[in-house]
Amino acid sequence: MRLKTAVARGVTAAVRRMPRGLTTPLAAAVGTLLWVGFDRRVANENLERVYPLWSSFSRRRIAYRSYKRMARSLVEFLHTHKYTREEILARVKLDNEGALDAALERGRGAILLSGHFGNWEWLARRVAAAGHPFAVLFKEPGDPVLAERLRAIRASAGIEQIDHDDMRAAVRWLRKGRVLGIVMDQEPRRVGEGVIAPLFGHATMTHVGPFRLARMSGAPLLTFFCRAAGRGRYQARLEPLPESDAADPEVAVAEDAARFNARLEAAVRASPEHWMWMYKRWARIDRRARAGQSTGPVVSEKAT
Repeated sequence: MRLKTAVARGVTAAVRRMPRGLTTPLAAAVGTLLWVGFDRRVANENLERVYPLWSSFSRRRIAYRSYKRMARSLVEFLHTHKYTREEILARVKLDNEGALDAALERGRGAILLSGHFGNWEWLARRVAAAGHPFAVLFKEPGDPVLAERLRAIRASAGIEQIDHDDMRAAVRWLRKGRVLGIVMDQEPRRVGEGVIAPLFGHATMTHVGPFRLARMSGAPLLTFFCRAAGRGRYQARLEPLPESDAADPEVAVAEDAARFNARLEAAVRASPEHWMWMYKRWARIDRRARAGQSTGPVVSEKAT
């Protein structure tokens, strides 16, 4: 068993058994463990790419806060089953919730898009607590024990999982008038699943699967970014994401991807410590550049 897998198993099991009242000290301890135990170079390189004029101290400070924020979200997620429906409704304020109701009235479901930003898992819990059947498009971790543990945690909150490669199941879910959540700020596994779109002024490989899925199912798209709003409380705003009207379907989904990236960038610039900077967001682009290969045309976003 790989060391990281063993650590992940141990941490998740231990945190789940801890009392909910220890959330704050647990999050601090887990955040410190992540900061000390994981390679911080990726976070620092990403921050230098996005904020080249900042001092190294300022970038390290945001990186450290990002680790702490991710740890807080992880601990809260692992304690999800300890919160009642009423507590979740009170702790997660959802602005413009009527936009979701209006989308669902069309009878084709709704796709909620976000990134690894703040506590995205609790937004799913919040929508499910409001009475909307909710599923997440999910890529299972390689370790079966962790995979089952994550499934059980989500199931305890009334959240289903759909494999990210099973588009037929996703379409069936949406056509039943249900809600599907997708976290889509990581690189697609295959080049054909993405396009090059701008993010923070850099060419970025971006998923287009959610936009193809929206056209297949007829489901409207909405974005959300769940920010901390005090200890154990969060706030998010649902915003419809208009689809491109380009005649060429590939151009259309590329423009959709660029539009999403613009929304993600605005959210991160407003609260940079909420984003997961430790992920290699530009890995494929950097490999191509080192090999002297073109990154391909960059799609410019239209007005949001």
